[in-house]
Amino acid sequence: MNYPIKFKIIGAGGHGIKLLGTVIAKIAVSRGQNATQSLDYDSAVRGGNTAADIVISDHEISNPVVEHPDLLIITSDNSFDASLAKYVWADEGVQKPPKGADVFPFFIVAREKLQSTRVGNMVLLGKILNFLEIEQKDVDFSLFIKKSLDLNIKAIEEGYHMN
Repeated sequence: MNYPIKFKIIGAGGHGIKLLGTVIAKIAVSRGQNATQSLDYDSAVRGGNTAADIVISDHEISNPVVEHPDLLIITSDNSFDASLAKYVWADEGVQKPPKGADVFPFFIVAREKLQSTRVGNMVLLGKILNFLEIEQKDVDFSLFIKKSLDLNIKAIEEGYHMN
């Protein structure tokens, strides 16, 4: 993987975007890389929009704001201009995914295969780890995930092998 890499993840409150951004940044730091993560979210606990900007680099990061993401991930409908991104992933639940987006069933897999709507973000994390070419065996998830570790690891595995 060529670094730096910039992500923007946009979803609804309750989709676990804040935790997802934090875990991605912590994994990068644990691997000796530099990482920044910034959040923008509505005051609503559930249903409001949440956006996480994550930058991972082998060098010092001068600007943590992601205006032109390498990877834009959308888990709910929003107005971000997807044409600014190199790659766009959308969850299957997005009503109008951007043209050219790769659509994945992150939250459907969580609900139907794992019987939990709370781990859709971890399914997504698995897909991101695959994209970053980070082997699951190289990450000690217990350092970053404190609740329901076994279920979260199953969710990560599902996402890692998602086509």
